[in-house]
Amino acid sequence: MVTRLTWGELEYYRVLGYRSGRIYRVGRMERAYLRACSMLARVKGALVSSKVVRILLGILERIMPPRQLALRKGWERARELMARLKHSGVFGWAPQIKEWLKNHVFIEYLGFMTLNEPPRLIL
Repeated sequence: MVTRLTWGELEYYRVLGYRSGRIYRVGRMERAYLRACSMLARVKGALVSSKVVRILLGILERIMPPRQLALRKGWERARELMARLKHSGVFGWAPQIKEWLKNHVFIEYLGFMTLNEPPRLIL
């Protein structure tokens, strides 16, 4: 999980969002919040407040290009699978899976599968 956001990161996604038009997926207040946080990060160097970072990550997730979002989700899923498979001892009899979980193409595949899966019903 990201614990801090620098001015460079915020500005990169803000400019990328304007150039691609994805910035208009978020509302006016969220765009203003992103701009204000970007200015604050430029003055302070980085934003470290967990609440502010969590709100900004929600905004940035909607601005991110689909491939980059898939890679982020894929890495999260790969870490989860790595821990689960290591705990169950699968790597002993199927060592190739560990290499798959490090492969960039497979990570992207996992990310797109995660993004496109239906929401789970938690009871």
